[in-house]
Amino acid sequence: MLAEGMSKALGQRVLVVNRQGAGGAIGYRHVASQKADGYSLVWNSNSISTTYHSGLLPFDYQAFDAVARVLVESPVIAVRADSRWKSLNDLIVEAKQSPRSSASVTRHRQPHAYLARRAVLRGGCRSE
Repeated sequence: MLAEGMSKALGQRVLVVNRQGAGGAIGYRHVASQKADGYSLVWNSNSISTTYHSGLLPFDYQAFDAVARVLVESPVIAVRADSRWKSLNDLIVEAKQSPRSSASVTRHRQPHAYLARRAVLRGGCRSE
């Protein structure tokens, strides 16, 4: 959808090439190695911070210039409505008591989601 809109606005075809893997590091690394001529773009998300901090990239988000804000990511922690956890604090308390019994599910491999889960289990966030 974005490529189609860009094609119309630019008056030329925009080709999407997905370079998946390593939490986005493969795509970030590819675009960072290209000429700064505007022909190579990257869909930058919060995964660049975790790939950088986990050692998968030698650079962080500052290696790129933002040209458009397309969306704002709003990751959430969710449980079933009939779950025994009624607040984030309930979840943190139980996860700390039984860390090996807690599990999380994300949509494909997302290192930033994994790191966020670890921060929750360590109490590195506020429950409001």
